[in-house]
Amino acid sequence: MRYLLLSLSIFILIAACNTEKPIVLEKKQEVDKILVGGSESVLPILKLLAKAFENDNLNKRIDFSAPGHSGAGIKGVDQKVLHIGATSRDLKSSEKKLGLKAFWFARDALVFSTHSNIKLKELSLNDLRSIYYGKISNWKEFGGPDHEISILDRGDGSSPKVLLYKKSIFNKVDISKTVVVMQRPNDMDKALLDTPYSIGYTSMASILMSNYDINILKLEGIEPTNENVSKGDYYLFRPQGLVVKDDPTGLTKDFIDFIFSLKGQSILTNNGYAPLKETP
Repeated sequence: MRYLLLSLSIFILIAACNTEKPIVLEKKQEVDKILVGGSESVLPILKLLAKAFENDNLNKRIDFSAPGHSGAGIKGVDQKVLHIGATSRDLKSSEKKLGLKAFWFARDALVFSTHSNIKLKELSLNDLRSIYYGKISNWKEFGGPDHEISILDRGDGSSPKVLLYKKSIFNKVDISKTVVVMQRPNDMDKALLDTPYSIGYTSMASILMSNYDINILKLEGIEPTNENVSKGDYYLFRPQGLVVKDDPTGLTKDFIDFIFSLKGQSILTNNGYAPLKETP
């Protein structure tokens, strides 16, 4: 009898151990996502905004294509390859005919800057023209060190150079042949950081976001602060815009609304941009 009870106990124990709970498969939630692409100078701040947006909205994702230029973003939207195109320039007349919609969310100051070993605080327009036209080639002429100026420039089709021509800062035919042309925004930033005695122009926000030790110059005595850019007192700035095919809906609209929200505007301000109050 004792052996019978022992065998029965072992059987019950084994049966209990082999009893498995039913497996419940959780239904995987689908991720809602959109694709953004375009201007290399606009994408970094959009990625910061997207990260904050995704933190507040689970199962919603903002993907980005490889960095390009404004025209690529606009074309991508027109061809329905992108949901949102990032642009750092106004739409051309030919692009406006496509029926696209643009939302301008910030201004980014274009600032003339030097390597940190140049301690000048400001230059006038005439000073800048003298440098870029090759009339003055030594920093000592402006009260700086006795050393040749390394002049950094951007290509004629780049949005910064287009802005300088548009604002009549420079004339294309007068630019010195000795300038060194930087092909991409990051190339300019790194060259200013690493090239002693250099001068160039770049995005104010880019310098601040990268925390680069670059000497930012006043222009005609005016600092490129958010307030001065917002009021137009500092007039060298590029628009930061989003281009969509039709009236934004769904996740596209949600993301644009977030950018124009108080939280989105705060992110822009903290990273050197002058936010605009336009809303979709």
